Amino acid sequence: MARDAVLDLRRRQDPAVARYLEAARWIGAHTPPGAVVMARKPDLLHLHAGRLVTDLRFTLDPAAWEAARARDGITHVVVDGMGFAGTKAYAQAFVEAHPALFDPVFETAPPATRVYAWRGGAAGRAR
Repeated sequence: MARDAVLDLRRRQDPAVARYLEAARWIGAHTPPGAVVMARKPDLLHLHAGRLVTDLRFTLDPAAWEAARARDGITHVVVDGMGFAGTKAYAQAFVEAHPALFDPVFETAPPATRVYAWRGGAAGRAR
């Protein structure tokens, strides 16, 4: 019975959540084991990517983002398409305001979830 409930949940899954999980699987397959990701839903991303994940910073202050990157070793940022106001107001807005800091490395089909490598992080140094 529980297996049928899980399968039914997967069939009814919201497309935006499916795209987020697709991006999480991509992160798990294409980033080094030591990658640290900043995302809006860190527990869900960690479960599906197998990477360390830190919560999104709800600020547009560059010093706060840089402090989080330096403290947590953030290498990637996820901008999801799940419709959360915080993602658009902070993650998407910060990445768009500072394009020199980020390299787009993966994007799903709409509703798009995007993965960015943070230049200067461990991913940037490994290139």
